[in-house]
Amino acid sequence: MDRSILELQRMRAAEILGTDLARAQDGDLALVQGGFAIQSGEAVAMLDIAERLETTLGSEFYDRTFGAVLENWVEDEDTEINRLQMIMELRAAIQADPRVTDRSAQVEIVDWIQEPRLLKVSAGWIWITGEIAANLVIQSGEDGTRVVESFLPTPETEA
Repeated sequence: MDRSILELQRMRAAEILGTDLARAQDGDLALVQGGFAIQSGEAVAMLDIAERLETTLGSEFYDRTFGAVLENWVEDEDTEINRLQMIMELRAAIQADPRVTDRSAQVEIVDWIQEPRLLKVSAGWIWITGEIAANLVIQSGEDGTRVVESFLPTPETEA
């Protein structure tokens, strides 16, 4: 594909998916030459969804509908009905982001371990720009809920 077309697609994705202050690996704001680094496009939208899934539903005072319920399931039994209900709730949390294409969110349970308590799920979706989104692996256990792995497609990794 022509380099200028790829650049236009990236600019379009940045406009649609957003721009925000970049975060370092440790979660703090990233600095560049004495100022704040900026991120845009899929990277920003991906971080927003990761934050939604790591946040307990209803814990934000400014938006009681923000968050997910993953950590609530850690103590429950691994049954078929619990798996289906959790998948539906996590898909709804992802679909709550307006940048995600309707009904495109997919959630799969990777591990549900009773001792020690650990729950790991994989999630993926399609952006409204039509591009396939990243995959997230989210883990919840005694030490809290966090994204343990993420993958953003790049021009080199896209099929």
